[in-house]
Amino acid sequence: MDDHSITCSMSRSGKLRASKDARADGFACIKRFYNAKLLIHSGLSLFCLRFVLASVVGKADNRMELTEVDNQLISNSSCSTPKNQSVSALKDMSQNMTKSYRISPLSVSLIFFVVVVVAIGGLDVFLRSQNDATDEDRALGVSTRMGDYRSFSSIGMLPLSLVLALNKWPDRASCLADQEASILRWKDFGSTTEAEVCLSRVFTKTRTDDEIVAILAANGFAGAMVRTVRSPVNSAKTRVSASCLIRTPYCGVTLQNFWHFPFEIYSSSVEIFRDGSTTLNIKVHKIAK
Repeated sequence: MDDHSITCSMSRSGKLRASKDARADGFACIKRFYNAKLLIHSGLSLFCLRFVLASVVGKADNRMELTEVDNQLISNSSCSTPKNQSVSALKDMSQNMTKSYRISPLSVSLIFFVVVVVAIGGLDVFLRSQNDATDEDRALGVSTRMGDYRSFSSIGMLPLSLVLALNKWPDRASCLADQEASILRWKDFGSTTEAEVCLSRVFTKTRTDDEIVAILAANGFAGAMVRTVRSPVNSAKTRVSASCLIRTPYCGVTLQNFWHFPFEIYSSSVEIFRDGSTTLNIKVHKIAK
């Protein structure tokens, strides 16, 4: 190749120049130049594939750099474009591709927000599905029924506190500290929802209003009254109500657990709505000053 050496390069306009004394070998130079272009394109394809794979596994923020193998692909021809310009162009292209595919903090925040909203929506649907209220219950004015727990109130959105309370106090025995006297475990109640659940567990098995009054008195409630009611929205026939002052034995012990910032709770009241021997709704109210 010394007698027929070929000098082949690319000008800035991109045109091929071959030596005059080796015109016959010019076609071979063109072929080698074409092969060099194929190698460059192959190298760029490898760059793109490697970047896409990195993006899939969450590495889109890592900048891609030319390796020795990549440089070898470019310089693997005796007739090639100026190496510095090719390498610089490939580096710029890979960096621009990296920037264009980089996930911005705003995009990450939006994705996180969407995931949280979907998760909360799924949890809300699951919790609402626990409501066993039938058409017969709704005819009585009961909107929420889970086991022997009934309430006039709608189950509401994301009823997590109610579901947790029902699982924490699954039956009548779990709610009572004294089975014979029907004394509830007031000091263990952390919210009015838990108190309502356990009162519902106890009074569901209670037949008469007089029995309810006796149980309320045994638990520290005072001023219990039984009134006849007539409501256009439910079938309740009687309402039993009573009140409990703070620090009163049993019912008053738990009031300090009922957080009601910025007011101070000094008493509570309970209302029990019944239709004959069926307890339809129990509501515990916090009274603050």
